[in-house]
Amino acid sequence: MLLGRDLPDGPWTFRLTLRSGRVSHTATGTLTFPTKPGTWGPTASLPSTLTLPLALTVLVALVAAVILLLGFRRFRARRRSPATGPLHGDLT
Repeated sequence: MLLGRDLPDGPWTFRLTLRSGRVSHTATGTLTFPTKPGTWGPTASLPSTLTLPLALTVLVALVAAVILLLGFRRFRARRRSPATGPLHGDLT
């Protein structure tokens, strides 16, 4: 997209709202255009308030995945235990 020379490089603040049905999410941040045409400028930045909730969400998801994996392995080990004998359909 070509921008006019009279448009300042920034920094500009932006607000982006995405909606789908009843779900809506808004993000805000800053944007600075490069000084020379055809070059890369600094990346757009979001406020750091999004970092903590995102990090906590990832951490909770990882802990849940580890718990599920360990539970599944324990369940499978218990099913194949020699003390319980062969299961229906188990040929070993």
